Amino acid sequence: MRRLFRAFERVGLDYLLISGQASVLSGAAMFSEDIDLWIRPTVPNARKLLKALAEQRARVHRLTPPLTLRITAETL
Repeated sequence: MRRLFRAFERVGLDYLLISGQASVLSGAAMFSEDIDLWIRPTVPNARKLLKALAEQRARVHRLTPPLTLRITAETL
């Protein structure tokens, strides 16, 4: 997770960590195995997100129902 957030910072992504993980990082005694992010919904920011995800070789593991995605900054 640190590598992902470092990539976000490198590209200047405008985002917030929200929900359970934000509580854990603030000292709450709870555990969450997922992360919830808010990403500012602009085309320039979407380009930054795609760049950061590409740096990390991120991929979609599973979609229900299966979809074919062509992700660009404009369609994100």
